Amino acid sequence: AYEAIRKDAFEAPPAASNGVGRECLVTYLEHGYIPRGSCSEVVARSLNYYQSDYAIAQAAAKLDHADDSAVLLARAANFSLIFDADSGFFRSRSAADGKWTEPFDQFAWGGDYTESGPWQYRFYLPFDPAALDAQYALGGLDMCNELERVHTQRLSTFHIGGYGSEIHEMTEFADNCWGQYAHNNQPAHHMLYMSMFKGHASSPCAAHAQARIRQVLTQLYRPDASMFAGDEDNGEMAAWYVLSSLGLYNLSPGDGEFTFGSPLFGSVEVNIGDDDGTKRTLVINAV
Repeated sequence: AYEAIRKDAFEAPPAASNGVGRECLVTYLEHGYIPRGSCSEVVARSLNYYQSDYAIAQAAAKLDHADDSAVLLARAANFSLIFDADSGFFRSRSAADGKWTEPFDQFAWGGDYTESGPWQYRFYLPFDPAALDAQYALGGLDMCNELERVHTQRLSTFHIGGYGSEIHEMTEFADNCWGQYAHNNQPAHHMLYMSMFKGHASSPCAAHAQARIRQVLTQLYRPDASMFAGDEDNGEMAAWYVLSSLGLYNLSPGDGEFTFGSPLFGSVEVNIGDDDGTKRTLVINAV
């Protein structure tokens, strides 16, 4: 298994291959990000590659591939190359001169982003919230305030952008969600848990996030045919609900850590087991 994920991270796929390996890996390695014009959805793709590099680095470290782990972690740290601290958004850069792509429309979907826009990718760094918070601070912004602004935007505004016509994710976003929080699709699902790095539940940042988590649990899931706010791809939408209702969330795939949220139940027992058949019980008590 490690050989397969390492190959994905270090070897470019064959020319004209479709859905195999990482598209634009060569330019990603050359620049530390994927420049505009190299392939589609370059901001979303770069951010996904950073997360993937971080996750694979965790596996490399566990399996005593220290050199691989160091290289991959260094690559993941390049996220700052596409974060514009002045605007507080992840943005694309030109391949020719490295300048920010202009004009920039914070509400335009598609183009450099996948099935959403700049707002939905503003906090797309689940493996290192503290580092992203530091980037916001460089521009005089507070990440916690910006996370709350996602929810307080007056309308669920979107511009057609690179798609040319309204896609169903836009429709579901406008019909079911609020502000710029697009819970109807996966790119925003980690967002509410990005506030938890600030500390325990009594911190204002975490407290706001917990209130929003509870709002999503009680308003964006329904016990009828319209159960979900949008795409239920591979059970992910339901998994978010199950984990969040328990008060847990795996913010960054690959590191094995869970973040506390806002459980719906006072006490829960979850039966878990090891590979050797040992049965254990995880008890979660809300306080």
